Amino acid sequence: MARLLITGSNGLLGTALVSHAAAAHEVVGTSASPPSGVFQPLRFYQADIRDADAMQAVMNEVRPTAVLHTAAMTNVDACELNPKLAYAVNVEGTKHVARAARDVGAKLIALSSDYVFSGERGPYDEEDPVGPISVYGRTKLGAEEAVRESGVDYCIARTSVLFGWYMGARVNFVTWLIDTLRAGREANIVTDQTNAPTLTDNAAEMLLALVEQDAQGVFHTAGGEWLSRYDFALRIAERFALDASLIRPILSADLQQPARRPVHSGLRVTKVAQVTGVRPMSVTEALDALRQQMAAAGR
Repeated sequence: MARLLITGSNGLLGTALVSHAAAAHEVVGTSASPPSGVFQPLRFYQADIRDADAMQAVMNEVRPTAVLHTAAMTNVDACELNPKLAYAVNVEGTKHVARAARDVGAKLIALSSDYVFSGERGPYDEEDPVGPISVYGRTKLGAEEAVRESGVDYCIARTSVLFGWYMGARVNFVTWLIDTLRAGREANIVTDQTNAPTLTDNAAEMLLALVEQDAQGVFHTAGGEWLSRYDFALRIAERFALDASLIRPILSADLQQPARRPVHSGLRVTKVAQVTGVRPMSVTEALDALRQQMAAAGR
């Protein structure tokens, strides 16, 4: 049994990790906000990753076998509008976590994003050249570099369009669209962005397998299917028996968002499947699993 410290344990992915890891490992959580959600770690420390001393103190007390670092500023437009905060959280915060993990001899699994790529010719392999086009992407790449330079024993896990549901979890693209269509409202969805949607439960399985395999280097831990955001929305409507006629196709330029998005992002996931034995889910499989989970909770 390993002792796992999960940063961002209140978040969507952090909650999934707590849920999946609890049966086989000792789980400790940390987050800048008080604990929330239906799944709770055995121990919890409220600490901000921007505070190097606080992270070192948590690490010294917990002495984890491995750290799963999911805490981040992930709102892409908010990062674009507040680059100093994005850098402080995503780059400096990761630097603090990596150094503290190194100092106690813990393995670090650091979550990253397909936004480290330009999106000109995805989906991408782990070895493809990076080239972020947004503040968010640049800070996630900066976080990867901070991990590499820290001297910690590490594994970088890039993912794409995380979605899922737990009681009290923040809204994500899938749950937003379900609520919108159930309310009979139209949803404008872009046709010119492609990626690999990833169920948080599936991502959690891959990340924990990377810990158990003591994997090294960079892995793409995303869903097993690559499709446009519009086609993803249509698939959501189909699997949840919702009115697809309410989904209106638009272009990214129509949204006038502060941050540019990669057009053809998405990640190839052959390597993670070969190393861990965990199969990345197709979109249909992931949505069906989510539907069953939500139905069991009366949602």
